[in-house]
Amino acid sequence: MTASASSPMSCCTPSSPASAPPAPPCASAWSPAAGAASWARRRSSSSKKASARSRSCRRPRSWTPSTPPSPPATLGPRATQHRAVHRLRPRRPGRARRAVLPFASERVVGELFLLLPPPISSLLDPKVDKEEAALKLPAFEGVATSDISLRSWRLRPPSAGLFRVLTDLTIHFGRMEGNELTALVCTQCHCLRDLWLSIMLVTASDISIRSDSLHSLCGLPDDLLHVILVRLRSARAAARTSVLSRRWRHLWCHLPELYLDGDRDAPPAAASFLDSVDAALARYSAPALESLSVSLSRDPDLRVRAGRVAPWLRFAAEHVAGKLVLDLPKRWVSLLERGPEDDAVLELPACERAKTIALFLGHVWRLRLQPAGLFAALTSLTIFWGRMEVCELTALVCTQCPRLKNLELSLELVAISDVSVRSDSLHSLWFFVRNTQRLEVLAPRLKKIAVCHAMEARISAPKLAKIDWSGDAYDPHHHQFVVVGRRLRELTVSKDSVVSSLQLVQQFDEVDELGLQIHIPEVSGYSRFVSS
Repeated sequence: MTASASSPMSCCTPSSPASAPPAPPCASAWSPAAGAASWARRRSSSSKKASARSRSCRRPRSWTPSTPPSPPATLGPRATQHRAVHRLRPRRPGRARRAVLPFASERVVGELFLLLPPPISSLLDPKVDKEEAALKLPAFEGVATSDISLRSWRLRPPSAGLFRVLTDLTIHFGRMEGNELTALVCTQCHCLRDLWLSIMLVTASDISIRSDSLHSLCGLPDDLLHVILVRLRSARAAARTSVLSRRWRHLWCHLPELYLDGDRDAPPAAASFLDSVDAALARYSAPALESLSVSLSRDPDLRVRAGRVAPWLRFAAEHVAGKLVLDLPKRWVSLLERGPEDDAVLELPACERAKTIALFLGHVWRLRLQPAGLFAALTSLTIFWGRMEVCELTALVCTQCPRLKNLELSLELVAISDVSVRSDSLHSLWFFVRNTQRLEVLAPRLKKIAVCHAMEARISAPKLAKIDWSGDAYDPHHHQFVVVGRRLRELTVSKDSVVSSLQLVQQFDEVDELGLQIHIPEVSGYSRFVSS
């Protein structure tokens, strides 16, 4: 074996330093522990870079400025001069109180949005105490819009300071004391226009919200507010809105319609409702009233004097320019039971601007008209109950109502007399007047007539199309249709006698619709015949 012969193991034997290739710098220091440490350093560096990028793109969750910000009056160069929205989701409100809320109270100009998760129960987390669960709100002097969702946290307004420019405040799901809520809205928010509250009071208490700047309703014109209050259909409910603010104090006194209903919103005592009607009419200050409705309780034991109702009619004569409704409880009084009050006189003044008058007196008062004056605009007149002199009734219908179209009378004459109805404008007549000896109707435009309690009648109406005859049986010798058309659109007869009903039908050549209301006395076997 020569020296140049190579051994089989020569490929695994290290060569001399002169002939070996250079080794990498870290090869001499490499070890498993060193490799693991290097991998950990690279991972930590990557995590720090990703965390830094994430923090640069996120809003700060809890940040306290190193230097105190400038006061809101000056709002230094770093202050937010545009609409800012902060959406915060801290685990506990203490973090928001310590960091974000002081910053927002000094720096934010625009909108602040605060959203808190539900509080952790003290049973699961003993660290949560009542003081930490109560969030004290600082005075946001530069915030114009604030939306706070507390999720059952208790909110406490600032003891001092004002929300100078706050116009929109929304609070959801929080808890507050009633006096603190009143102070926040009425005292500390002078520019508040829109208020949305969906909270729970800590203790049951009354809340009084009085603000002249609330825009949701107060910013509307008076005409639109009048429409809203009229839809309540209750003058008492409309008057209760006077406690809202100074603007609402006398707003109901100018409503175009007044509804005084004793059954709907009367006080516990019936006599006090009469006082409330007097007070409401005394405080009303508008020159014209489109509709006045006074409806007393349906209690038949309620006694109302005619002297108490007379001022209401005088008020209506001065103010009502549309519709007047007076509904009194009905009292059934026989001739033997009538007292001095039942024979009282109720004066009906001339309502020159009223277009519709409906009087349901419910008493046997004697209704008297003023000798002078016209119902110049009256087109519909309804009088139920009461008593009248025939001369006054004739003057009312024929002279004092030149534009009357619809007339409904259900009353009693003081003495048995003849009644004459002469009108060039009358279209509909409903005549149920007791003690009528003879009825004479002369109305060239009359289209519909209903007659009852007339011993004799003479009717002249060329355009008559509908007849409702009830009460006394029709007698062609005492009840005459002198000038009428030969064709009727509708004829209704309500009488016991079939013969009298057929005699009335024979007065016309053609009747489009016939209605017969006939009373059949009880006879043997009739019930079995009807039920079979």
